[in-house]
Amino acid sequence: MSHEWKRAVLPLTHVTVCSTSDMAIGTSDFTLDLKDGGHGHVRFPAQSYGDGFSSARSGCTAGWLVFELPSGRQPIEVRLAYDNTGSHTPSGGTHHDLHARFAWAL
Repeated sequence: MSHEWKRAVLPLTHVTVCSTSDMAIGTSDFTLDLKDGGHGHVRFPAQSYGDGFSSARSGCTAGWLVFELPSGRQPIEVRLAYDNTGSHTPSGGTHHDLHARFAWAL
C-alpha cells in the first residue's frame, strides 16, 4: 500500500441502473476518473451506506456507488462501461451484443 492511500476520501454518487438483457450490470462496470489520469476504486457500499448499489439484472435498481481515492486527488468523471457479448446465452437462443458507454462529469 503506497503512502498516498493512507488518508483516503470516499466520494459517492447515487445511481439508478436499468437492464433488459437479464445480464447483470454491477459495480465493476463503473470507474471514477481522476484529474491527474488515475482512477478511484469501487468500495463495497454496505460498509459505508445502507442503500448501496450492487447490481441490476432485470428491471431497475438504485443505490449508492462508493469510491475510494487518495486525499487531495480530484475526481472529474464517473464512467459506465458495460459489455454483454452473449457468452451466457442458452444454445439456440438469439442474442445481440450490447455495448453501453456513459460518462457523467463531476
